[in-house]
Amino acid sequence: MRRVFISGLTAGLFLVLTGCASSQGATSAPSGGPSETKSSEAAAPADKKIGKTITVKDDDNTADITLVSVGTVKEGSTPGVKADSGSFVVFDLKIVGKKGQFSTNSLYVWLKTAAGKTIKGTDGKAMLTTAKPDLPLKDLAPGEEANGKALLDAPLEPGAKMIWVDALDKPLAEWEL
Repeated sequence: MRRVFISGLTAGLFLVLTGCASSQGATSAPSGGPSETKSSEAAAPADKKIGKTITVKDDDNTADITLVSVGTVKEGSTPGVKADSGSFVVFDLKIVGKKGQFSTNSLYVWLKTAAGKTIKGTDGKAMLTTAKPDLPLKDLAPGEEANGKALLDAPLEPGAKMIWVDALDKPLAEWEL
């Protein structure tokens, strides 16, 4: 119950922040204009295939999480929102529930730099945009699958790792990038 509440609260915060960002001075180019083309091109990252699956246990809940690929973009799906760091790292994930009700949330994805700095989904401008399709916010039953992308405001550097955390920010698994 706590997990669903925290996930719902996080989703609500994301919607409020995204809605506020789009209503505060955001403008759009005329249909077919150069900004529209640039935004759609920027949303397609050049991916590095990873393909590593780790079975992640969170209390009594378990899922197989596959980091399909990782890439970078200069701009997310929200036109005009650019990364403070110069680029967004985009993680393409596949999650399959194995036991219990495993919660998925793009805020459970962190980046750890080679220098040991942790980048979260609430850092920089990551909360104001997404990469399509966004990782859904849901509880997976055994056999149920969720696919999507998580985006972080950070450059992708050699030696970095993707970290999966629980609702209380406890690291549960990591992937070498």
